[in-house]
Amino acid sequence: MKFMHIDEKLLDKRRTATFGLTDDHITWHNNIGLHSDVLKPLQQLVCAAHTAGFDLALASGFRSFDRQQFIWDAKISGQRVILDDNSCVLDLMSLSTLDKINSIMRWSALPGTSRHHWGTDIDIYDRAAVPENYCLQLVAEEYTDNGPFSPMSRWLKDYLNKADSPAFIFPYINDSNGIMPEPWHLSYLPVARQYQETWSLKLLQDILHKSDILEKAMVLSTIDALYERFIKDSINPTTVNSKLSECREDL
Repeated sequence: MKFMHIDEKLLDKRRTATFGLTDDHITWHNNIGLHSDVLKPLQQLVCAAHTAGFDLALASGFRSFDRQQFIWDAKISGQRVILDDNSCVLDLMSLSTLDKINSIMRWSALPGTSRHHWGTDIDIYDRAAVPENYCLQLVAEEYTDNGPFSPMSRWLKDYLNKADSPAFIFPYINDSNGIMPEPWHLSYLPVARQYQETWSLKLLQDILHKSDILEKAMVLSTIDALYERFIKDSINPTTVNSKLSECREDL
């Protein structure tokens, strides 16, 4: 896999992984990458879901900096739609560059800030709840009220509160005007915390300076505000289940 080139003196191995610049820490299965230390707890989660009558499947796992940039550039350039807070398509022509950036970051991470870089985070759905040709949207409506995945979503929130459940959290469960809630997104906290501790805004700025992401100048000139609104709580989510906030070291 090709990755954006960064001077090896700038980043050590852990930091390179933190920003999605390598997949050396990733194990691949059916084209979905995961950190090797996430495989066992994930299997426990899948088995528990199966016992409860659900087929917990992965829509996404590891995502490199390059892949995150592909998504970012496609949205900035209008090749992919940008949604508003109600999941409706925005008119790009009516948005300033900064408005585009803020709208994108409600739904998609800036390259270098995605928890998917770590291989600890997954997007999930209940494969048994929809036909084989179902087009997965990964929007809240699928996981709430009468959505096809709402039964598994309700079960999962209860299950993860149990003392013997694996230490997965929902990092984006509440809307504080930053990243939109993502009831499909789970993070394995014991491993994710290693990358949270390594991540820094200064390193992100260094990496972005060397990148060719679209609207780089605007991103870098507003990075402090973007950090406060979107990035800070993404890297270190504050809405963590109280049981998990103590980080169960036994897992």
